[in-house]
Amino acid sequence: MTPSRWSRIETLFAEAADLAPDAQAEFLAHNAGDDPAILREVQILLAADDTGQNLVDQALIDRDQLAASAASRLPRVLPEALIGPYKILKLIGRGGMGTVYLAERADHELHTKVAIKLVRADRESPEVHARFRAERQILASLVHPNIARLFDGGLTDSGTPYLVMEYVEGVPITEYCQTRNLSIEARLKLFRRVCTAVEYAHRCLVVHRDIKPGNIMVTADGEPKLLDFGIARILAVGDQAVQPGLTRTGERVLTPEYAAPEQILNRPVTTATDVYSLGVLLYELLCGTRPFRQLSSPFELERDICEKEPELPSVALKAAQAADKKGSHTGREAKRLRGDVDCVAMMALRKDPAKRYATVERFSADIDRHLEGFPVEARKGSPQYRYARFVRRHWLPLAFATACALVVPLVAVAMTKWNNSAYLATQVPGMRTAGLSLQARGFYGLSNLCLQGALETEQRLWVHRPPAELVGAWDDWGMILVDLGRLNEAESALRRGIEMGLRKLGEGPEVAKLRADLAAVRKEQGADKEAEALYRSALPLAAGTGTLAEARSLCGLGTLHTSLSESERLLAG
Repeated sequence: MTPSRWSRIETLFAEAADLAPDAQAEFLAHNAGDDPAILREVQILLAADDTGQNLVDQALIDRDQLAASAASRLPRVLPEALIGPYKILKLIGRGGMGTVYLAERADHELHTKVAIKLVRADRESPEVHARFRAERQILASLVHPNIARLFDGGLTDSGTPYLVMEYVEGVPITEYCQTRNLSIEARLKLFRRVCTAVEYAHRCLVVHRDIKPGNIMVTADGEPKLLDFGIARILAVGDQAVQPGLTRTGERVLTPEYAAPEQILNRPVTTATDVYSLGVLLYELLCGTRPFRQLSSPFELERDICEKEPELPSVALKAAQAADKKGSHTGREAKRLRGDVDCVAMMALRKDPAKRYATVERFSADIDRHLEGFPVEARKGSPQYRYARFVRRHWLPLAFATACALVVPLVAVAMTKWNNSAYLATQVPGMRTAGLSLQARGFYGLSNLCLQGALETEQRLWVHRPPAELVGAWDDWGMILVDLGRLNEAESALRRGIEMGLRKLGEGPEVAKLRADLAAVRKEQGADKEAEALYRSALPLAAGTGTLAEARSLCGLGTLHTSLSESERLLAG
């Protein structure tokens, strides 16, 4: 089979797998009805997905038997049947272990619709029951607006476990972004809301392990919901070891296209595993394609995930635009991904878990820094890069100030000419020297007004920004000047930031960081005593926060004490 046909099969399978069973047939008839061979391949993959087999296992299954099984499979529970106090309305989905039904309370006390997840008849086993109990335990501990809630749970009359969950009426996150043609910024902001749900799960010591578009539904009002903790794991307190006992040796339950290399290789799973899967999701949201796709065989897909470096998102999007000129993105959006977004996505997709973002929170924070125009952690912070980010954040006041700075020399030149004219006029009878002299003084005043106006306009243009951001801007600017070796100007900027911070925020961590940075500048200028005083004034404000201000204050004091002790020893000797 050619790579192009495999690509079409893979695309159809990925889209159909996220649909309800009663919608899959209509979708395939519309999109693959013209090619019976491709239709059959997709049906076989969907059947394998229903049985819970991973893509490697599919190569060992009898394809005719699998196709026959898919055609004959019937829902386990019929409409109007009762499960506890709930009446089944219809089948809405199947997964590796369970079948999901739409239901409502039979007694009509509550009219809210719910989703009921029931162990599949062909997957009944003590281990699957244990998985269901684990999922119920996990969901009961997770209460977050972006995680589907658990309402109830129990056993049917036949002893089969079931879960009653929040019914999320929405579409997969990729479909939501595509149908609404969301901008890059809107997709990044939506993705950050997904990150908040995963961050919360990690704080509760839960690793999802199966983050993919089909498990993130977005409602009509744009609220994402994280679903399906069926293969999630609880981390042991105090380390990164997953809870044992629910997975047989050698067994893998995963979605290969979104799996991290350590999942493919059966290595320990940590929170970094979810960081990788989120990186795949971000890549797909931005580019419309995954970093690795099955083009020939499942084995090659898994090898690529473990060994091959993906294309940069900007490159992948540009290629997608070339292949599909009707795509929702424009050429300008491909350029939008270059630089920061490329680096952020690639850091999340690193093969070595230790080299990815340490937490989902830091991953999300880097996206926020990019959106706000601040330097991102994923890129090396050279002075030139930080300066470029500073200019991007404050381009309007800086443009005005630059324009004024350009006007002043022109004014000076013009003024000099007028002064010369005024001098010559004293030698020419009838020349109105008084008027020219007043004109010259006017230009002097104009130059001063330009400079003063730049500063005042800068403040007016920034006044709508949060105070912490205004104070942080002076800190950023001061450190850029330090990098450029302009210590006196850096000192002035940092002192102005401290003054503004005390006025707008009071004694706090923002002022602490400015003082620590100013202390470093004063130390470089040879004012060790003042530097020590600044460090000591910053430390109480930052103590126990684990922030950069605390670290810099402690390190700075230690360095100063070491330097002073060495000087005293030399003088004494």
